[in-house]
Amino acid sequence: MAVWSLVGVGAALLVMPASARAFSPIARASALPSEVSLGEAVVFSSAGSLDPDDDPITFEWDLGDGTIPSGAAPSHVYATPGAFDVTLTVSDGVGRGIATLTVYVLAPRTPSAPTASSQLAMSRDGTRLWVVSPDSGSI
Repeated sequence: MAVWSLVGVGAALLVMPASARAFSPIARASALPSEVSLGEAVVFSSAGSLDPDDDPITFEWDLGDGTIPSGAAPSHVYATPGAFDVTLTVSDGVGRGIATLTVYVLAPRTPSAPTASSQLAMSRDGTRLWVVSPDSGSI
């Protein structure tokens, strides 16, 4: 004799054999704040992540700088400025859900405001030169 289950998915209600239940988890990721100054902590959240089958889930984060913490709400301080693509993978041992976001880490402010500007800028390593064209609004 088959055992049937009612499974709610969003606003829908599905009737299916209990043995057929195998929905992948749903991942939701956020960062507070999503823009920080260098040296400030970012707190990540997996709030809203779930498994429609109510299976236990695990959380693995890739913070974009080689750091791979686990847990529902890790915090992290980035060592360098930049834009970091963060990935949350939620797994129930069978399926997985993935969510992504970007965290922006800003370089420290200079001690004083600039006193001059130029239409030329050289990269620190001396390999690139940028030229601003104010007439066309391009670099």
